Amino acid sequence: TANISAYFSGHYQCYGVNIQACCDAHCQFTWFSVWSSGGTGDSRTFYGTGLKAFLEVIPRGFYVVVDAVYTLTTTLLIPFFGGDKKQKDNNAFNFHLLQLRIKIEQSFGLMVNKWRVFKKPVEIRLERVPHLVECCMRLHNFCINKQVQEWFVPDIDEDAILEHQAAYEEQHINCRAKVRVAIRKQLTSLGRSRPLYNIRRNT
Repeated sequence: TANISAYFSGHYQCYGVNIQACCDAHCQFTWFSVWSSGGTGDSRTFYGTGLKAFLEVIPRGFYVVVDAVYTLTTTLLIPFFGGDKKQKDNNAFNFHLLQLRIKIEQSFGLMVNKWRVFKKPVEIRLERVPHLVECCMRLHNFCINKQVQEWFVPDIDEDAILEHQAAYEEQHINCRAKVRVAIRKQLTSLGRSRPLYNIRRNT
């Protein structure tokens, strides 16, 4: 766009572009998009990418974890917010969701610290920025892939989650909330809660 002011981010107080990205449990990037100006909100940018179309055909039982600026869907999980987040079970759900979502923050942090070209304003033409980002992400993935070790998989009963989801589908609950409620119920049945150390730190 020719509107330079559209690239100014009020949140970061600088000019830039909006990068949407996904990663796996090892902090390797699995998808990215650089097409929107820095002043465009994440949710609006997301709906202009190919990820939205992918989520419409994603297999049942798979989800993408995001933060609360996005819109809750059957495949896009966001935390509870407002007054709802104060409820004990919702609070526990938010904590465990954050443990997954923080991976994308770690991925960007690792990439920026490794490829320090992002530590200062990028001095290349705007149309070349996506190529730079992709190049650094691929190099980042290569480095991570060389260091990947066996990792712990939480003992979550996926069949039970799907069973709870099916049960809620028989009730009159907003379709977008069914999956999140089912997972929250599964966490509760497993006795999962927000750890005391985290509660103390937040207070």
